[in-house]
Amino acid sequence: MKGNHIRIVGIALWALISIGGAAAQGSEQRRSDERKGEIQLWVVDPQGAVIANAQVKLSDDSKMLVSQVTAYDGSLRLPDLAAGSYVVEISSRGFQTYKDSVSVKSGSTTRLDVTLKVGESGWWTGPTAEPPLVDTGEPVAPTQIDSKPVQPVPANPKHTNPFKRFFKKLFHR
Repeated sequence: MKGNHIRIVGIALWALISIGGAAAQGSEQRRSDERKGEIQLWVVDPQGAVIANAQVKLSDDSKMLVSQVTAYDGSLRLPDLAAGSYVVEISSRGFQTYKDSVSVKSGSTTRLDVTLKVGESGWWTGPTAEPPLVDTGEPVAPTQIDSKPVQPVPANPKHTNPFKRFFKKLFHR
């Protein structure tokens, strides 16, 4: 009986230590999250229409950190960023590439509203002065069909319809 009490007390102490450790770890995680910041951005064209699937790249001084595309509503959220300065580069077909520096403060959201200007970005944006790929000159193929009537191709009566022969043999014995 005395051994059971010691075992129960040991299990209770182990449970309290485990719960206390998890609570301390959770509060440390919350403190760590509070020190992080985020960028919330929206990308539109000059008329205010959203630009979905715009390529967004986020980098710091040494390397690229994030490469994602905007959602259907032109938005993108970049969470869990350490406080500091970043370079944001946004590009989309038919628009000039946007590039700017943005600062992230710990525990806050930096909002970035970007209007991309229409123009060259290495993408084709409209008609060119190149000649058409279709030849618009005189037709090369003959326009008159030969006057001989088309003759039907003679068929071998043995092989005209294999299913017909099969059913004849099956039902007409």
